[in-house]
This record gives sequence, C-alpha cells and structure tokens, in this order.
Amino acid sequence: MRYRGDTRFQRGARQLPQLPRGYLQNGYFDSQDNLWPEIIQQWPDEIAQTFRDGRLTTTQLRRFFNRARALEKELKTKTKTFERLKEDVATLKPIAAASVGRKTAPDIFKQFIDINVDLVLRSSDSDALVRGFLTHFQSVVAYLKYYEEKRR
Repeated sequence: MRYRGDTRFQRGARQLPQLPRGYLQNGYFDSQDNLWPEIIQQWPDEIAQTFRDGRLTTTQLRRFFNRARALEKELKTKTKTFERLKEDVATLKPIAAASVGRKTAPDIFKQFIDINVDLVLRSSDSDALVRGFLTHFQSVVAYLKYYEEKRR
C-alpha cells in the first residue's frame, strides 16, 4: 500500500547514491595477493563520479587522503606497529561522519570510509592499509580531479 507522502514510487524520485554493486565484498586482494583490477580502475571511477555529483571537491578529499597517507608514514618509520596503528585508522570513521554532519561531504563519502576502514581493521596485514586502501583511495582522488577538470 502506498502512502501519500511516500516518494519511493513517485516518478522522478531521486535515488540515493550508492557504492558500486559488490563493492569490496572480496576484499582488496585475490587469492594470489594481487589487487583486484576494479580496486584501481572501475570502482574509483564510479565513486569519483558519485563524489563529484555530491559536491565533494578534490581539495576536501585530498585533505582526508593526506591524513590516511600520514598513517602509512608512521608504519614505514616503525613509529607504530600495524596493530597499534589500527587505533588511528579507526578514527577516520568519526572524522568522516563529522564532515557529513557539517555538510562538507556527501553521505556516500562516509559509507566509502566506513567500508574501507572496517576492511583494514579486520586485516592482520598492513598491506590492507598500504597496498589496498591507500592505493584505492589515491585512485579515487585522481579520478575526482579528472572529473573536476573536465567540468571546467
């Protein structure tokens, strides 16, 4: 039964942006420890278009990416172990939530961060952060920059 205020069935009702179908269901790596191709190309392209439509700028995204990249530096300089670094990785989720709350980022950005952070936190290997999440995130930033420049 449809209700008068229910917009789900109205013609032209706007569908909320979603991450790609099957997004990260199999993690970052295949059985031979190679990144899935869609991690670098297909999904970042689709996600960047969604971010652009949600009015997220490359500058805003890069600020967040740089925060994540700083965690990699701590790992490489052995300032912290990967297990200890997971605490800092987990803080990316509330920071993303705050950005969405301030309306400086779309809801889909929080979903993107939440899924990726959860995947890193479940991993026992730092490759999930460095080769998986950061490589994927860097590709999203690059595609978003491409779409920003194309729009000009």
